[in-house]
Amino acid sequence: MARHDLALPLGGYSLRDFLSFYAALLAVCSIHEQLCYLWSLEHVYPINSAVMVKSRSSWINVCSKFSFIAPAVVDSMITDLTFGTVRPLTLQVHPFVPLNHDSTLLAVSPHFPLNSKPDENILRVCSYARREVYDAASLKKEGASRDELIALLPATLWAKETA
Repeated sequence: MARHDLALPLGGYSLRDFLSFYAALLAVCSIHEQLCYLWSLEHVYPINSAVMVKSRSSWINVCSKFSFIAPAVVDSMITDLTFGTVRPLTLQVHPFVPLNHDSTLLAVSPHFPLNSKPDENILRVCSYARREVYDAASLKKEGASRDELIALLPATLWAKETA
């Protein structure tokens, strides 16, 4: 799922940890969407189920259980993905929407996480919340991109290293 080094530190957790968490979130969203779809085959689509609402602690417990990531780390990831924590972007970047002032009640509309690019989104969050993490990731990506392009060159061409 990622185009970046899985060991990339994101400030309290690695990209590997984040993708495990996000896979757990996607599993919950997918199951919810599938159940709504199956229901709609014989009934009207349950519009009131188009958004999942859970307490923050429930989101933490579910995602921690399915991702095998410590609850404190999952809490940090949910904070990073909560709308309004840093500059609000989109619901694909910040799928958790606080429904009260202390963010103890969070809503997620499943189709936003299901149609997002988690590694790119968390790096975008880091670009606002932890600039040093984003800068380090960008430098790594530059070298990896250069290596990929060089590998694609025909045998008759070669790349010259520049300083």
